[in-house]
Order: sequence, then C-alpha cells, then structure tokens
Amino acid sequence: KHLRGTAKLPVIVWIYGGSNIMGSVEFYGPIENLVRQRDCVLVAMNYRLGIFGNLALRELAEVDPRGSSGNLGITDQQLALQWVQQNIAAFGGDPQHVTLLGQSSGGTNILAHLASESSRGLFHRAISLSGSPNITMDRRSKEDMDRRLILPNTPCAGMFGETLLECLYTADAHALDKALPVSYKIFDVLWDYPNNSHGIASRESALLYVDGVTVSAPLEEALRRGINDVPLLLQSMQAEMDCAPAPQVENLSQQGLRGFFNQQFAEYGEDVAKKVYDIYGQYQPPAYAAYAVDADTATACGFRQLAQAAGNGFRSPVFWSTVTASPSKALKGQRFPYHNWDFTAASRVFSHYDEQFKPDQNDLALGDRFRADWFDLILHGEMFHGWKRVQDSQPGEVIGSVVGANQTQWYKNHKAMECDFWKSIGVDQRWWWIN
Repeated sequence: KHLRGTAKLPVIVWIYGGSNIMGSVEFYGPIENLVRQRDCVLVAMNYRLGIFGNLALRELAEVDPRGSSGNLGITDQQLALQWVQQNIAAFGGDPQHVTLLGQSSGGTNILAHLASESSRGLFHRAISLSGSPNITMDRRSKEDMDRRLILPNTPCAGMFGETLLECLYTADAHALDKALPVSYKIFDVLWDYPNNSHGIASRESALLYVDGVTVSAPLEEALRRGINDVPLLLQSMQAEMDCAPAPQVENLSQQGLRGFFNQQFAEYGEDVAKKVYDIYGQYQPPAYAAYAVDADTATACGFRQLAQAAGNGFRSPVFWSTVTASPSKALKGQRFPYHNWDFTAASRVFSHYDEQFKPDQNDLALGDRFRADWFDLILHGEMFHGWKRVQDSQPGEVIGSVVGANQTQWYKNHKAMECDFWKSIGVDQRWWWIN
C-alpha cells in the first residue's frame, strides 16, 4: 500500500497456530486480507516447531547461551521482533507501535511473550485468540518428561552427556521429528473433555514451559506482576472443539445430551452430570451444548482467571471475551463458534478451508466487527462498542464480553456461574489447555 504522508504506520506481527508442532506463514491462507483496507504493516515469520523448537534437556541447557533449553520457537519470534525494532521504519512502520496477534498456539505463544522479561519492549499491544492458558510447567519437570518420553523414540536412546549431544546434532532430522510422542501433539475429538479428576496432563505433554529465562514466570503470576504491561485482549470461542466435529455428539437429541453428560461425568456422579445439563442445556442444538462444556473448562475459565490477574497487574486496559456467533451454515462440517472461526471471518479466508462455503452478509458483517474491534485496540489501546475494561470490575467480579451474532455486550461477572461450578468439583487449572 502506498504510504500516505510521513506518518509511521502501526505494525501487526502475526503468529500462526498449529499446536506448536506444525504450521507456517501460509498455514492460514491470505492473512493479508486482514489489513487490505487499513494503513498498517503486517509482519509474519516462521519459527521452530515440534522437537526442534521445544526439546528441553540438561545437556542442551549446558551449551545454550541462555543456560536453558527448549522454548526455541519463542526465541525465534523474539529475533523477528528485534528485527522489527531495527528495520520496520524502512517499510513505513512504527517500531513503537507493534501489536502481537496470534490464534491457537500462536495465541499461546503470545501469552508466553507476556510472561517473558526478554520480550519486554518488543511489542506494545497483544491479542491472543484461543490460546492455551496453562503455561506453568517448571524446568526440572519438563527436562525429566522430555528425557523419559521423547529420547527413547530417537536414535539417541539411552545416551547422556556429550555422547547424547553429538547424537542429537548428527541424527537424521526426519527421525527426530517423528520421535515426538502423540501426547505432545494431541488435538483430537473431545480429547480435552474434563471427565476425570486427573487433569489434561494425563493426556497431553507440555511443549512450552517456565525456564526462568525465555519464559520468566508462570503465566498467571507474570500477568499479576505486569511483566509486559500492554493493552490486551484474550478471546475464546464457545464451541472450540467443533473444529474437529465429534460423531458421537453431532446428532444428539435433548435426551441424548443427558445421556452423554451422564456417561462423560460418571466419575463425578449423577448430581454433577445433572448440574452440567442444567447449565449447558440452554445451548441449542444439543451438540452445541456438548462443545460448550470443554470450551469453558479448557479456555474461557482460564482466560477469566488470567484476565483477572492482568486486571490487577496492568495499568494498560485488559479485555476478555467469548464468541457465541456461529457461521451462517456449516463450514467443512463446523456449525458452531469453532476454534479459528473468529480469525477466518475477520480475514475472509473462508475458501482456504472450504471452497464450497459462500459467506452471507451476517458472516461478512461479523468479520467486519472483529476487525473493527481489534483495530480499536491496535490503534487506540482501547475497545469501545460492547467492551469494558476488566479493571472496572467490582471486587469479586470479572467483566467480560460476549461477541454475539448481531452485537457485542459486556457483562459485569462474565462466566462466573460456569467457572465457579467447575472449580467447585475440582475442574480447574488442571484442565486448561496446554499447547
């Protein structure tokens, strides 16, 4: 876009998702649609993924200048952000007006930057879409876990010290890439359903962790401390896992929904299953209700707690929201506000995912609203239409917004009933998404 005048333009740095195991700058299609009608500069980078971006071992830490290992995808992103600081002015961009925008694990990585002292000053706004709220694993636990679960699958099994390092440096890259167990990359039908007392770590292994250097502190603590105090939006979807439609819930009747909850929550007893139905039976059709459960326990309740922490720790405005607006029709089988529907609508990349999908005026208007709201935060550090700062909450309450089909509306204690219920039965941070 031709520069207008001499004013420096705001910069958006896009971080793609893919569970931190796959993806690229092309993963989401023509993301430049997001800024076609705006005067700004869009920057995107690739970064290390899977074992190459996340393997943490004592031997690797001993030869790493940071004194730690893993979290290399984050250091790659920091390098790109440093490049932006040094060079973006040559492209008309303002290095003092940089917004991080990311979806899924891209949103998770943004949360890691918010917890990183080494990212301080590299960005000035942050928008995390459906990121994983749980970044808490400590260094020793991560190194022990990776040695126990990953190394036996590599050509370096059973090795230690310099012998291990030499093997890792010279091993076939494809062999190493295949060594990552499924627990590090699970994202399957209802895999995150909170149907036991053990938590999501019983099924999933963390990639990002708190190394004390690249990720300075557990996320909630970092937000409470205001390590990176910038205007912030945390946004999740009310049917996240409709992105992988589950056959067992797609055609549920109302009675079938009761049976589904009884089955899923058998460990907790019939009273809990009945309470889940009482809370979520309002979502129609019943399949939507089934997806709404783990959307709350995996993301929304986590974002509520993180928003509260940031509201206490930040001087900058903090906003958080849940999207309840659905596509006008099924998009590749996805009928409800699924994981990535917000970014798909905002960037109008519908055909990238489903060539048969023809958006109607409601879909286009919703995308326009997303972009307008996000650009309010990008340009002004504020959000206006249906939004209110978390910092304006009364004691014991957490303000949040619902992005509905026709309007966005803020509520003084968003998701309090749902999240208080889940916490009362032990479904808490242990069930928040990890990667």
